[in-house]
Amino acid sequence: MKDTIYNLYLCKTNGIPKDENGEEFEVVYCLEQGEEISAELEQNPNLRYLLIVLQKTKADLKTGMRNVETEWNSFTDLTLEIGHITNNLKKFKRNFRELILDSETETIIFKSQVVGFNEKSMTEPKEARKLILGASTKSKWNFWN
Repeated sequence: MKDTIYNLYLCKTNGIPKDENGEEFEVVYCLEQGEEISAELEQNPNLRYLLIVLQKTKADLKTGMRNVETEWNSFTDLTLEIGHITNNLKKFKRNFRELILDSETETIIFKSQVVGFNEKSMTEPKEARKLILGASTKSKWNFWN
């Protein structure tokens, strides 16, 4: 019998996703100094959004990633680039760890808080990555920031 695997993914998408109920995900923007959130900013074609995805599965990583993509496509037509961060449960922050441990096997959880950033910026992508990984992983494991 296969062991249960707990995956944490960092995903990038090109729009603000909506959940299965049609509610927009919450957005925190990483902006360069002097920039402000505005309708003009939100229409910028270079805006990208990072989100955390948790998965409890018995499938191998490749199949697990395909399952995440399939689930994503079931409620949005936005693109999704999936990056695997870890399958070491000890590296998850406690609230994320408890959330995934309490779920059924073959569960995928899209965290509804996303970080928006300008992909063409020199600093925003790095800061957005640090922000979202800092919120989901224990600080001593944030060597990948």
